[in-house]
Amino acid sequence: MNNKNIRLIKKMQRILITGGTGFIGSNLIRKIISSNNKIYSINRNVKNCWRVTDIQGKINMIKTDLTNRNNLEKVIKKINPDIVFHLASYGVNNSEKNFSKILNTNAIGSYNLFSILAENRPKKIINVGSVFEYGQLKHKGGFSEEDCSNPFTKYGMSKNYQTNLANYFVNSKSLPIVTLRLFTPFGMYENKNRLVSQMMISKIKNQKMVISSAKSTRDFVFIDDVIDAFVKASKKKNIEGEIFNIGLGKSHSVEQIVNFMNKLSESKTEIQIKNVPVNDYDILGGKGYASILKAKKILNWSPKNSIEEGLAKTFSWYKKNISLYN
Repeated sequence: MNNKNIRLIKKMQRILITGGTGFIGSNLIRKIISSNNKIYSINRNVKNCWRVTDIQGKINMIKTDLTNRNNLEKVIKKINPDIVFHLASYGVNNSEKNFSKILNTNAIGSYNLFSILAENRPKKIINVGSVFEYGQLKHKGGFSEEDCSNPFTKYGMSKNYQTNLANYFVNSKSLPIVTLRLFTPFGMYENKNRLVSQMMISKIKNQKMVISSAKSTRDFVFIDDVIDAFVKASKKKNIEGEIFNIGLGKSHSVEQIVNFMNKLSESKTEIQIKNVPVNDYDILGGKGYASILKAKKILNWSPKNSIEEGLAKTFSWYKKNISLYN
């Protein structure tokens, strides 16, 4: 083998993903699984793997809890990862209300992970933040990374602690962590109790659906664009300690999403609006969209899919894979 061929061969990297069987994690794995890398997924429950059943043989699935420091340390030392995507989280879904679990997973679990990784020194760690870290927007123009964090939910508080924890390890241990602050991802393999997923399922199965607030607005961003941001951040050099908003950069109301869905499907599914107490997205005041100028400039990232394009691709996938939601 000549020197030219040697240079063309890329060194295999060990990629560790926490929460790899979740919505975002499973999409990330499917994006990078064809690469010349070894992929490890740490999961609290390896039985709930419906998102990766067809590719499970290509993933190294490891059952461990981030709050179990001793087990986690053994796992990480054995893997010795080059790149880490910290996606494991608890509390973003309405059904996840246990405050102890929110704190244990997002705060204590993240501390355990970062402190152990500080000894193993991976090349890059991608930490996942949330729009709920910001709280209520008090100016026009969307949320900027320079805005002060003022979370009003328990989940937002825990994720903000996680981001501050990441910055602590960057500053004190020179750990190469970058935080991507996600807004509202949607797309393939989403939980069936999430808004877009519920709409997809109700349209395909011709089932009635009740939504809580037609006027509530969110920055919906297609999952393929989110995964593209993860990949670009993992490859970009000299961005340790940075925070990047990842969203579409504009907000859409739930009513607009319903109208888009009606155009995609001929189903006459009845969408009912139910008056319920104000939810977390309503508290954002309809202004919870992302300023993505920083991600565009530094990561050279911007969403490629409009809301209509993302919904169309998602609907097409759901029609082919609706059996996963039976």
